[in-house]
Amino acid sequence: MRYTDPTGHKYCDDHDGGTCTRLSNSIEDTARKYRVRFGGNWKGHVHEQLAVLAAIEDVGVAFASTRENGESASEAFGAVYGHVTIGWGGTGATGTECPSVTSGGCTSSSHQINFWSMTGHLQNDMARMIKNVVHELGHAFDNSLTYPDPDTGKSRRPDQDIPGGITRDTVLRPNVPDGRLDWQQHPGANGPEFFADIFLAWTYNAWNTNTDPQNVAALNVAQGFMNGLVP
Repeated sequence: MRYTDPTGHKYCDDHDGGTCTRLSNSIEDTARKYRVRFGGNWKGHVHEQLAVLAAIEDVGVAFASTRENGESASEAFGAVYGHVTIGWGGTGATGTECPSVTSGGCTSSSHQINFWSMTGHLQNDMARMIKNVVHELGHAFDNSLTYPDPDTGKSRRPDQDIPGGITRDTVLRPNVPDGRLDWQQHPGANGPEFFADIFLAWTYNAWNTNTDPQNVAALNVAQGFMNGLVP
């Protein structure tokens, strides 16, 4: 076979003068299109980088569909986030919490996400890694919408304004089997972690499938809440 397509974004010609287009070039080209930069040392973590690319594309598709401006996924992603640096190994891990983190992911701001590991990466479970990245992109989205509280003047984020009646049990899918982190990356947590898990459900339109009227009503409120946040 002469041509291969390692990422699904760009073919590689093994007979092109003996200089096959490197996988890393395809990754960087796609990331650049989405205005995403890889910071830190990603050497040996190609599958994790591919998970990032898949996640940003999925989020971009969700934004483009909601914005209805005729944009591509990359255009919508860039319009919402501006630019995002995704670090590996703690590079750029600023803020109040991230410098002390040594595993998993932590989002410093709307423009900086940091990973030390990913959910499922030891098993090379791409689906779980992608969901982990989308969850962190939910934190970045939350941070991008910060506004001053009209009563206190202090900084406020959407995660502080999740409508009443919306709970994990009513709008989010359970992790199956129990203990596996898929649709709820931080089970039981409220505030920013709950918002990021709602963002994950919103991105894939993968909500709780319980048809109880209370669940359906809460789900409609959650969908409307998230759609209303998209600029």
